Parts: sequence; structure tokens; C-alpha cells
Amino acid sequence: MSQKRKEEKSGSLFLSLLFSLLTVISSGAFCYEVTQVNILPEKYRMFFYCGVAALDFLLVLYLLLKKKSILAKLLSLLMSGVMVAGAVVIFSANTVLKEVSNINISTNAVGIYVKNEDPSQQLMDVKDYTFGIMQELDRSNTDLSRAAAEEELGQELAVKEYLSVLNLADAMREGEINAILVNSGYLSLLKDDADHLSFLQEIRPIWSHEIVRALDPVAEKEEEQAPESRNSFVVYISGNDTTGELEASSRSDVNILMAINPDTGKILLVNTPRDYYVETPVSAGDKDKLTHAGVYGVDISMATLASLYHIPVDHYVRLNFSGFVRIIDALGGVKVENDTPFTGRDGSDFPRGTLNLNGHRALVFARERYAFADGDRKRGENHQELIKGVIDKATSPAILTNYAQLIEAVSGAFETDFSQEEISDLVQKQLSESISWEIASISVDGSDDCGNNFSMPNAYVYRMIPNMETVANAEKQMRDVLGLPERE
Repeated sequence: MSQKRKEEKSGSLFLSLLFSLLTVISSGAFCYEVTQVNILPEKYRMFFYCGVAALDFLLVLYLLLKKKSILAKLLSLLMSGVMVAGAVVIFSANTVLKEVSNINISTNAVGIYVKNEDPSQQLMDVKDYTFGIMQELDRSNTDLSRAAAEEELGQELAVKEYLSVLNLADAMREGEINAILVNSGYLSLLKDDADHLSFLQEIRPIWSHEIVRALDPVAEKEEEQAPESRNSFVVYISGNDTTGELEASSRSDVNILMAINPDTGKILLVNTPRDYYVETPVSAGDKDKLTHAGVYGVDISMATLASLYHIPVDHYVRLNFSGFVRIIDALGGVKVENDTPFTGRDGSDFPRGTLNLNGHRALVFARERYAFADGDRKRGENHQELIKGVIDKATSPAILTNYAQLIEAVSGAFETDFSQEEISDLVQKQLSESISWEIASISVDGSDDCGNNFSMPNAYVYRMIPNMETVANAEKQMRDVLGLPERE
């Protein structure tokens, strides 16, 4: 054999070994990431890993037997590319899941706001201003933020105290103060008062201070605890009317409890109107609108509902308008049943019957209340209909098998205290058992009323006095789904 042929043979062998190594490494990386995401049911894992190993073996064998084959090398490159791409997608999804899951903190953003026409751009520009603050409400966050601003300026702030955020707005408009130092969540309460709604467009922030606290693990549960052995759980779905990044605590306009029992395949959605007039853990015996509880943190909303229904609330999922649209679009749209035809606030029509909604139309469907005689009650029912559509779509095999791409697509769209392991277990159980969920929904009701509330003590705004018979009925139905005994 000539020297040249020996060199060619040696080169072909080297290339075959190189492509074989590339194939094995890329497959190993893909299998590792699949193991990390941990959604593959145990009964399928051996078949999956053996299948990948068999493909590797056949391709490596082909490469070694057909050292000069261009096809073998192309197949190796193709398989390696697919494996690497899959590993990258799964790795990204895992990273996103870590960011949005196991969120056990609450963030309050306290800011300094000036009028739009004020030339001030930064904290130093307002050092000689008179600031309005609230006397008692949210005083802890106010004082912490005031101290941070004073430390940054190196001097004390001149302040005037007012009863509520309504008085802050009035004082700002009348020129009594130059700026306000207030929790952004409290500013959102002005949306409940027609005379002050436009104030939000009259001001702008020039400084902000974030205060982060751990969620209260005691507040998350009702005192009556369910048996340790139960496999059922309750998820609180909180939706607020903000856009952009989901960060600071704010009003909760959607308040739905999902009682879930994977063993029976039953889900009960319970809608509680945002204006329900109830006691909260922070209202010191007074009552507040349920929507206001979200200003103090998602754990306060959970505790409020747990106390109302005497049901343990185990987890939460929190999202805003932007996140809602992204989730619907990532699912490829959802189907809903619409029993009341109406025209949305964007002018689009929603006829009676089965509707296929993309993210934008789903948001219009979810937000509308003025087109209905029942107003917010009907809006709550539409929220439940959308959640049914999301569950139906999200639990379908086509979506679950593209779990990694879905998680990556909804990065930043929501946050939850479910751990990554708990989410993986739920997906794994659905893939393994193909649970056909039976979803029911109910809403509690009440009587219309107007008056003040804990967070807006001098306001005269709409509130709903709970009908306790409907509350008791909702509690009973949730206990039935969860497998809990009736409360004595």
C-alpha cells in the first residue's frame, strides 16, 4: 500500500472518529438536559434513552464502516445539530422556569412623583420640595423609602401628611405640595375613583425604591390544614391590569381559586368579585375591597380568600395583561364558549358560540364588563371560561411535548411559588396518565353598595357586600373536589 493511500485511509478514519465523537457528545448533552427538565414519565424514560443510544450506535457504526461516505457525515452533522438545538432550547426553558418559579417574595415599589410639567428629572432636583406622604397607610414602606431618599440626598425631606392617596392627589393638584412619596400600588387605587382617575396621567416618577420582603408562610394557609396525605391542592390566580414587566405588588382584578384533584381529574374554578368587601390580614378588623389586598402582597390576597372560604390556599400564579397575551399566543390561541354576544372596547365583535381567540382578542374578551347587564359578574364568568380554554390547550399532548418551547416563549409573563420540581411533576403526571380533566366553575355573589374602605378611608366607591350563602356553597363544592371533610 502506497504512503498516499495510507494517509488517505488514516485521514478518513480520523474524520469518522471525529464525527462519531461529535454525535455521542451532542446526544449526551441532549439527554442530560432532558434529565434536568424531568418531565418525561418514568415508564417512557428507558425507551427514550435506549432509542437515542440505538441511533448513536447505528450512526457511529455507519461512520466507521463507510469512512469515506459523505452521507454518513451529513447524517452525523444533522443529528448533532438537532441534539444541540434541542439541548439549548431545554436549557433555556429550565433557566426561564427557575426565574418564574419558587417566587416567595413580595416587592413594593415606592416612588417620588412630580407633575408632568415639572422640570425635575432626578432626586437631587427635588431636594428642597415639600413632599406629601400618607399618615398611617403603608407607613412602614413609606418610612423606609423616605430614609433611603434622605440618605442619598444627605438631608431630611420636608413632608406633609395626608389621610389617603386621594388627599395626596388633591394636595398635589392644589399646589400644597410639590411631590408625593407613595407606593405605586396605592396609586393604582385611584382607578376606583372617577374624580381622580386622570391624576395618573398628570404625574410621572423621578425616583423609585424597592422594598422586598419574604411572603408570609403562615398567611398563605388557612388555620385548618388539610391532611398531609392529600394529593389535591388550591391555586390562587391573581391578575392585575398593568402592562410591561410583572414586578411590584398591585391591585388584583382577577381573583380565582382553582381547586384541583389530580386523582379524580376534577377542577373547580371559583371566582370572587374584585369588589368583594371583606376583612384582610392587614385591615385590623376593618373591611376592604378584595382587589386592594393585592397592594399589600399576593400572600395577603391568599390569606384573605383562605379566611373567607375556610380553605387552605396552597399556591399562587400571578400575571398581568402583557403576560396574559403572551401566554395565550404561546399556546397558539384558545377556544371559549361565549353565551352572550357583545362588542368589545376595541370595536371587535364576539358572537355567540365557540370562539377561537388569539392573545389580543382574549384580552378584550377578558376585560369587557360595560357591555353586560351583570357587569363585573359576567366578566368574572368570562375569566373562568378563558382559564378552561387555557387548561384544555395546555394539557394537550401537542403542547406538553413542546413544553420547553412554551416555557421559553412565556419568559417573564407570570410568576408562581410552585417549585420547578412541582411543575415538572405535574407535567410528568399529565403525560403519563393523560388525565381528562372535568372542569366546573362557579361565582360567588353579593349585593351592590357604595362607601369607604380600609385602603381608601375617605372615598365613596363601589363595593359588593358578600352573599354568605353563595360563599358557603363555594366552600362546600371546593371541599368536595379536594376530598376534605365538611367544616363543623
